[in-house]
Amino acid sequence: MKTVHIAKNALERLMAIEVTAMATRVPDKYTGIPGVVVWVSEKEAAHNRHGPRIQVSNVPNKFDTKDNFTLTFNGEARGKVKISARDLQSLKHWIDINKDALLEYWNNGNMGTVEFFNKLKHV
Repeated sequence: MKTVHIAKNALERLMAIEVTAMATRVPDKYTGIPGVVVWVSEKEAAHNRHGPRIQVSNVPNKFDTKDNFTLTFNGEARGKVKISARDLQSLKHWIDINKDALLEYWNNGNMGTVEFFNKLKHV
């Protein structure tokens, strides 16, 4: 019985870490790019595997975990890009005009989603 209790507590701690280290879906009303779904993560969620970046779904209006690409804050696309060249350029511009807010969110895991969204400018 004690072993089950210890395992349960360990699982609860792991779940708490996962909940606090998450990515945030940015609705297109905050990007100004209709149909393009963007995810922004915090540094803690990256587990030191990569630097600041956004993930972009190739599927309009939803995030597809198997069909997406990464766009670094320097504008470098990694993975297969299937969105239009115009939308890709708009995303690069969106990153440029929101770099301060994106980096603040990346570095500060305590920033609330509403606070983050309020700092974003759309293209």
